[in-house]
Formats: sequence, structure tokens, C-alpha cells
Amino acid sequence: MTTPLPTVTFVAVTANSLRSIAATLETLVRQDYPADLVEIVVVDNASTDGTPDWIQAHYPQVKLIRSDSNPGFATANNIGAQHSQSDYLALVNPDVTLANDWLSQMVGMFATPDAASGRPDPYTTALGVGARPASTAETIKDQPLNTVGGEVIAQQTLQIGVAGCKIFFGDGITLNTTGGILRPNGITKHRGAFQLDTGQYETMDDIDYANGAAMFIRRDVWTQLGGFDPHYFLYFEEVDFCQQVRRSGYRVMYNPRAIACHHEKFSTSGRYGMSLRFLYWYHGSRYRFMWKTYAPTRSYWRFAIAELAYIVTLLTGWQANSTMATSTEATPLP
Repeated sequence: MTTPLPTVTFVAVTANSLRSIAATLETLVRQDYPADLVEIVVVDNASTDGTPDWIQAHYPQVKLIRSDSNPGFATANNIGAQHSQSDYLALVNPDVTLANDWLSQMVGMFATPDAASGRPDPYTTALGVGARPASTAETIKDQPLNTVGGEVIAQQTLQIGVAGCKIFFGDGITLNTTGGILRPNGITKHRGAFQLDTGQYETMDDIDYANGAAMFIRRDVWTQLGGFDPHYFLYFEEVDFCQQVRRSGYRVMYNPRAIACHHEKFSTSGRYGMSLRFLYWYHGSRYRFMWKTYAPTRSYWRFAIAELAYIVTLLTGWQANSTMATSTEATPLP
């Protein structure tokens, strides 16, 4: 007896995304997953460049939701999820493209039961995707998970709640992220960022959070936690959500077989452009996240210590670089 495959909803949020959304939608409709089990929902946050009209004209199968204002990334994703009833949600940025088997790889990963059960993997078999790589499933119950502001509840079920994927930059060879790392003061880091992919991240691992550019979520977990916190306008909504997922006893994992490319711009120096707009929204959301995290235990001192240590590290590095530059300038060339 064949096990029915689950339904999936892609949710993309656009905001003046006309230059990139075409490539994104094309990779969504070309997934090697049964088309009748997939729907695409686009929530447009008051674009003024004609994005929603273009989508409606070129992809009439897309469920398009137009917003007269920009309520933020978190709220827009919540709206998109509310307009679907699928088993899983796949959140994808409008400047991301997916490999044709991305969805099959994600569904196959989620459908794999915990290693201790010994039960077969019906979805992976039906999809014809590769067997699940070796992971830490056998021992994860006994392993402490990194978190901030308190202990993560022990995972009783080993079920995956959220998964991230291997994301490249637009060149297709430079890694963007293979899973999020969360520091004690809330500063985030993309594991593997700016490295060339040489097979160093080929294991399914538990991660602190999945990058919101392309993440896969169980519907029941999403519903249980109420989706993204709408107070985040930009950044940290997925960090907050993944921390809640882990505290609720589910796993947040990285799937190296699901491949995506994020066509965002980064500078030739090998770092993201740190615009004032980015710094404002990133750190504003970070402080909100840390306040929300530490408020229940009133252990704000933990954040203060971690933040002070981070600032000292930054200043020390800046001073060292300044000293080196001064020394170099003062030494005449032969």
C-alpha cells in the first residue's frame, strides 16, 4: 500500500521584487514533486514596481495576496500561511532559487522516523530520493542544545519541526549558509559563509536556527507556536521561531541534500554590505529577541555580560587592525 505524499505550500513575500521574482517562481513550479500537491502563495507588501501585476499575468496559478501597506516580513508570512491548509510550509525569499529536487529532499527528510523506531521511510521510498545520511539521531536525546536565556526542553520525540538547507550565493559555488549559529548575546552567524563547498557540510546536523531565506516547517508545529512573532518587522523572526521550536521538544535541522541559491548582493571584501538600514533593523530586532528571551527569568545580566564581552572583542580587533595599519604606513618600502 502506497503512503500518500503530503501537501506543501510555498510562501514568498515580495516588496518591489520584480527583478528577482521570476527566477524564484520558475524554480518553484519546476519542482520534481507532484504538482497537484503543491500550491504557491505570494504575499505582496505594497510593491510599487508592478510586481503583483506581473505575477498575476505570468503565473496565474499563484495565489496572490495584495497588501496595501508593508506590515513586515514576519506578518506577511503569517498571512500567507493562513491562506493555506497544507501539511508543510516552505518559506522562500523572492531572490532565492531552488534545485529541482529541493522539495522532494525536504519531504523525504521530514518523513524519516526517528532512528530508534526501525520503521520504514514511506515518503522517501515513494519519492525515490536518497536514503537519509547518518546523523546524530541515536544520541541527540542526551546532547545539550545551545540556546540563550534558558535550557532547551529535552526532546522526547526526535521529530523534526523545522529544517534549513544548503544555501549558496548567486555564483552557485560560494556558501551562504549551512545553518544558523546563535551567540549568547543574540549575534547570529551563518555557518560556512563565504567558504567554497568541498563537502565539509554534508551531514544532517541539529542547528540553532534555519535561515528564513529557504526553510521548511511542519504545519502542526507552525500552528502550535502561532507562526512568526509579528513584532519583528525584519530579521530575527526565524531565529525566535526556531528557538521556540527547540524548546517545545522538536528538532531544527540542516539538510545538505536540499540546495538553494540566494541571489543577494555581497561586497567584494567578502562581507555583507553593512548599511545603516541593515544595522538599524538587525540590532533593533536582536534587542527585541534578547529582551523576549531573558524577560521570563529576569536574567538580563547574562545578556549584559555577553554583550560586553562581544564589544570588547570588537574593540580589541579594531585596535589590533589599526595598530597594524599604522605600523605598515610608518615603515618605508625598500
